[in-house]
Amino acid sequence: MKFSYYDVYRLLFNKEAYIDINNDNSTNNYKYTHYNLRKQNRNDTSSLSFGSAFENSLLKADIISLNVFSDIDLKIISLICDEIFNPTSRINNTDRNSLTYGHNYYHYFEDEISESEISNAEFNHFMEVSYRKKKDIVDKAYVEDRLFGFLLFIYKIEIYKDIKSKTDYEDFIRILFYIGSLESRSEYLNYHGIDFKFLENNISNYRNILIKKSWYKDESEIRAFFRSLFYKAKNFYYFETSFIKYVYDEHATRSDSNIPFSKHEIEDYLIYCFENDSKSIKGIDKNFRHCYNLCFIRDWQQESLSSWKPVEKTIKKNKEDLLYKIIPKVYKEFLVYCVTAQDLYGTDNDSLKVGLSNDYPIKIFGSYDNLIQYLESDDFRDKIESPFEFLDEFLVFAREVNATKKYVYFEFKYPPVLNKLNALKRNHL
Repeated sequence: MKFSYYDVYRLLFNKEAYIDINNDNSTNNYKYTHYNLRKQNRNDTSSLSFGSAFENSLLKADIISLNVFSDIDLKIISLICDEIFNPTSRINNTDRNSLTYGHNYYHYFEDEISESEISNAEFNHFMEVSYRKKKDIVDKAYVEDRLFGFLLFIYKIEIYKDIKSKTDYEDFIRILFYIGSLESRSEYLNYHGIDFKFLENNISNYRNILIKKSWYKDESEIRAFFRSLFYKAKNFYYFETSFIKYVYDEHATRSDSNIPFSKHEIEDYLIYCFENDSKSIKGIDKNFRHCYNLCFIRDWQQESLSSWKPVEKTIKKNKEDLLYKIIPKVYKEFLVYCVTAQDLYGTDNDSLKVGLSNDYPIKIFGSYDNLIQYLESDDFRDKIESPFEFLDEFLVFAREVNATKKYVYFEFKYPPVLNKLNALKRNHL
């Protein structure tokens, strides 16, 4: 395009004029497939996933208006545009170098590729080496902030076509779990992550495909491999639990799915992870929130012969452990956390009311009544050390909120609560 049709290259360089950016596909690996050629008629909402990307595009209209290219030239230009944009409704059919991936756009307008990018040769080498060397390559890419480039290549792998042996398959699955479990660079996540749908597709034994490839003799052998991944000794199972909860939800109403676990085994696994990860809880920290979330899982409830609705299911063992093993150790901080302030707290004398959350972390009790009964119970009080600092004051407050079901004026005396509320006041000055 650059050397044979430079006028087209020059037009296409003007991304703002000729490219539409789809901001709707913001989840999973579809978040990388944003760019399409802009249509001449902006009201035309038909999908670019079918037919030619070049036909009916604004780029084609402007090229024709230049009146310098023959019909043969236009056909060649059309072929080039269709090849590099390659619109498709199935992401795994989209070439990794496609301009559909916004990440690639300016690669086509640079004379040299940045050293931060991943080359085909580099990725091919990555796929050929052992798992230990794969880890070394991933670690280096992670430190150098180049892992994004590897993932764009990884998401194009079709294991049943591109992977030739059981060893290569297991090394590939292991590296997906390794990447997913890396520490997040975001303060809002506990792990780096990898696309859950992609991972689930790659561990699926749909229609016995893994056995038909002669990689495994039966399903029990496949399950043994996955158990070795999920039950591998670790400090935390942040990534694994998020993924397995996703798998549980994806099973929906089916009870015949056994890869990697059955639904019952998924619950057992979440109990195992809770027991491991809760050992590190020091307060109402990210580990507390993580274990709190392991008390719940999304399930499905039948409403009629043909309809089901999502419901939240409680993992009873985890809930009991949270209530009677975890919270008693951090109960003062927990109660302070339960105190919530109204919006714009402290901006004037009419904005000094406080209340209790209806969601985290109160959700574990189901109601304010249940929270109060829990704090008054011998089962709870036998597990905390006396004197019961702040407990009696909090109960007076909780009963008042429970009676009104609204925010109330309450004069706390416990210093940590006062510090929390005073900080909110300062933030709103």
